[in-house]
Amino acid sequence: MYFITLICEHDLSSRTVGYYKSKKTAIEVVKENVFDIWETVYEYAVIQKMWEGLYPDPLEETWFVFRELTGQYSETEKPEQFEHYQFGIG
Repeated sequence: MYFITLICEHDLSSRTVGYYKSKKTAIEVVKENVFDIWETVYEYAVIQKMWEGLYPDPLEETWFVFRELTGQYSETEKPEQFEHYQFGIG
């Protein structure tokens, strides 16, 4: 499953808003800012492929940053300030 988590850079709050079986669908949802997932506060989004079980570590991650000029998220590298943080479930 591919879980979508949004992250506020200001206070490091995060919110997992959904999941999809398809990575392609999850990426489309994030990039298009479906249902306004940005909510004016979530500068970053991460899609994490997770395995079943308790306290899972992501098998892979795809990071996004919100671009106010376009009103959409675009892919980016994992921000350095988040290197030691675990977001999402677990």
